[in-house]
Amino acid sequence: MLILKLAKDKIYLIIACICPFIWGFYWLYYKNFIIYNRYWDFMIFYFAGMQLLTNPSQLYYNPYFYYLPSFAVFFALYVLIFPYIMAYYISYLANMVFSALFLRELDKILLLLNVKNKKFRFLLLLLAGNSWFLYFTFTFVQTKIFVGLVIIYVLRKEIQINMENTYKSSLYYIIQYSLLIFAVGMAPSLILLLLIIFFHDINFDDFLKRRTIKKFLLMIVIFLIQNFYFIFFPETLLSFFEGINWSSSHKGTRCCFFYQNPLPLLNNNYFTMVSTIMLLIFTIILIFNKTFSIERKIGSFSAFYLFFGVYNCFTLFHILMSFSLLLYIPYFTKNDKLLRYIKNNKILLINLIAVGGINLMPPFETIMKYFPFIMSNIILFYIIVLRYIILFLIYGFTLLLLLIKKEKTL
Repeated sequence: MLILKLAKDKIYLIIACICPFIWGFYWLYYKNFIIYNRYWDFMIFYFAGMQLLTNPSQLYYNPYFYYLPSFAVFFALYVLIFPYIMAYYISYLANMVFSALFLRELDKILLLLNVKNKKFRFLLLLLAGNSWFLYFTFTFVQTKIFVGLVIIYVLRKEIQINMENTYKSSLYYIIQYSLLIFAVGMAPSLILLLLIIFFHDINFDDFLKRRTIKKFLLMIVIFLIQNFYFIFFPETLLSFFEGINWSSSHKGTRCCFFYQNPLPLLNNNYFTMVSTIMLLIFTIILIFNKTFSIERKIGSFSAFYLFFGVYNCFTLFHILMSFSLLLYIPYFTKNDKLLRYIKNNKILLINLIAVGGINLMPPFETIMKYFPFIMSNIILFYIIVLRYIILFLIYGFTLLLLLIKKEKTL
């Protein structure tokens, strides 16, 4: 009876957590469960681990591997324990589990921040757990879902300990920083997001204080321990940065809202440089903004990255969009009827529709496959071509209106 009561109380969370499994098994079914024979991201990761074991000085010989050595060490363990095909399917299934755990952590954050209405939480969890970009993350067997899980776990612990006003011990910082630095190894392009978490509670005047210096030293020590490879092979540090530069210059750069559109890539280093400078300035503003809570800073950075970030946008899209949902928390703290509340808040309704449209809009090729008549209608064709840009502009404009509104309800 206790189990049934608990299941009934958490039915909204159970349904939301099932959704990533549906997306994941759909791809397996679509490919007749034969998905390991593709030279995609997982193969790059796995053979980086193999390279570390057999010829470590050539870890960055493959330009497609532009991650920190700690990532290769992790996959070296994979190589030692599992053959390639088994490791592939284990990672694929693990991604579905990580997605469900991500939603569970998000639900905990919503509860901590006083989103008591289950229907409101269910809506946000559905938006975070359903996306074609999540589907693509599964197809490439990417590790960004795990990165998202690490970040949201750290974020939840930080929110919880701040609300409880509990003393942050040295062990707490060691665990939090170790997890975040390891996540950086899997997604170097998110280093600015992690800096926001590191320094969100530090004032400008505190940067030269002993406590802050200790934090810096702790981060450096943890980074060196996790990436000891650079100590033994310092010459590969340049290769690592060249790999990151190659990723943007060779593969091209593009903001998130240009993805899934048959538009040319922007092979422009100046575009990448401008994007980096904008993200850096915005990060500094968020770090020293003491009126924003940590979850609002993470949500703001994620939304900003969706529009102006150019590094690994495609594989980061799902977790960035999920983190941006943290910005909606102030609008869902009232215990009201879901449909009535959204109906009375037109801007919020339009914004949520845009988010759902961005997440669930199929790829261009899929639309053309099932609706070939669109090719003969020039207006429909260009609407489909520009669909993400249109939806992103609606999303960005309405989100801006929501954020500048002083009241929590419109």
